[in-house]
Parts: sequence; structure tokens; C-alpha cells
Amino acid sequence: TGTLVISALDSLGTGTVTNVQRSNGDTNVSNSTVQLTVAPDGTVGGLFPPSPVMALDKSGIYGVMNDGGGGCNLYVLTKRAASGFFTADLAGEWTLFSLISPGDTNQADGWLRCDLTFDAQGIGVFTAAQRSDGTTNLPAALGLSVASDGTVSGLAPSPVMALDKNTLWGVRDDPDGPGGYDLYVMVRRAASGFSTADAEGRWTMFMLVTRYAPPAFAGWGRHEATIDAQGHGAFTAAQRSNGDTNLPSPFSFTVAPDGTVSGPTPPAVMALDKNTIYGVTTEETGGFNFSIMVRR
Repeated sequence: TGTLVISALDSLGTGTVTNVQRSNGDTNVSNSTVQLTVAPDGTVGGLFPPSPVMALDKSGIYGVMNDGGGGCNLYVLTKRAASGFFTADLAGEWTLFSLISPGDTNQADGWLRCDLTFDAQGIGVFTAAQRSDGTTNLPAALGLSVASDGTVSGLAPSPVMALDKNTLWGVRDDPDGPGGYDLYVMVRRAASGFSTADAEGRWTMFMLVTRYAPPAFAGWGRHEATIDAQGHGAFTAAQRSNGDTNLPSPFSFTVAPDGTVSGPTPPAVMALDKNTIYGVTTEETGGFNFSIMVRR
């Protein structure tokens, strides 16, 4: 796991990597310059294959890739601002999704899905928890603060609040150990305003699946799907890190008024802008899956 910071991209898509943090302590910047292109449909070139996608609000880029060390990555580039954020921006209801990846066969892996409530002082209290191993004990309360640029303190390394203040992305050493690494997102919730018809359209799904024990697939997936107003979805293209391009089976889900997406287990969540869906699941083969669906 790790984070990097890219300085301001110019109108030609040129940027410089200014800071890197990794779980093993390595801060080396092997290639400091990036050159990105964005197609009219939001497909991004210049990063890593397969092609990542820019979100409809243009403040985030999502993708998967093969890691140079032999692993598989799911990554998010989040646009930053110099000011405008406050700790009070955390106040409200959130759902946290986390994928725990092992560093070796003896380390932790799995997923975590939690609901939590933050007050205006940044104190977050967990109200529900589900884990891939079936345990439901609540994590300890969080105490977070948000700097004016959206950097969040209280977790290490510091996560980042998105420009719309409705998602928070981060990585960390798994606190329950031993030795796992977490990729997590916190998604702000609302009590009402969603319906299944909000899922209608074209989506790209990015997935990261982790587990060592065979026959579980471990790697990444990038799939294209279309969903109708009744929540019936069909995949139109599939790419996986092992080269498999077989289409997954059709699927169906419903979206409750609070944005809970029923169909996956545990339920996924549609973001407030209705343009992303986040979730974790256990694969039929036993792997643990973190997924992001991005509206196109």
C-alpha cells in the first residue's frame, strides 16, 4: 500500500510526483513526471494499463494495474484544493469499506464494512460492523481533524477528503493485524433521495481481489456494464490481471432511499452524487473483493 502526491497538472496533462509514501518505508520516486491525456468519454491515457477513468465531476481518476513488484493495485487520484475544508465537514453519517491485503501467507486478509457517525469535532463512533470472517465487534472510536487543504489527521498515513467533502480515501497498516494492509474509503450517507432508477446507465467497474489460498482468484478486474431503470445489469466487456476476458453473469440489485445497494453481500453504497457505487464482497472462489463502479 502507499500514497503519492502529484503537483498541479497543467492543461496539457503534465505533472510532477512530489511525494511518495509506502508501507515498507520506501519514499523513492522512480519516475517523477507524468503525462496524462483524457478522451472525450473520460478514458485516461498515460498512466497504467488497463485504461483508468475520470469521474463525471472530473475531480477523481480511478484505475487498476499490475504493480512493478508483482502485485496488483487499485488506485484513486483525488484532486486537491489549497483551502476550504474544516473538521466540521466530517459531521454526519458515513459508511466505511476496507480491503485488507496480506503481505505474506501468514498475514491478515479480508474485508470490513462499518457504519459510523461523526460529530462536528471529528469524533467518529461506530454503530455497526461486518467482517469477512463473520465478526461484528465495533472498532474503537476515531478522532480525526481536517486541515484546510482536506488532509485528514488521526490516521497514518493521512487520508484525503474529496473536493465534494462526501468521500475520504486512505491506506494504512491494518490495526487488527498481524501485518495486513488496508485500502479504505469512507462514503457520506443520506437518509433519503435514492432509488433503483438512479443506477440506470453505463458504468465501469474496477475491482481488487486479494487472497493467497487457491483456488481463490487474486488480482484486478476492469469491467464495462449497462444497467436499466429496474436495476438489471449486464456486462459488455471484461479484463482481468490473469488475462481472462470472460463476461461475468448478469446481475440485479435495488437501491434503497438511503443509497444502500442490495444484491451484493454485504450491501454496497451509492455515493451522494449517484455517480459512484462502493462495495466489498467475498468471491465464490474465496477471494476478497473491493469494488468501485464509476458512471460513464
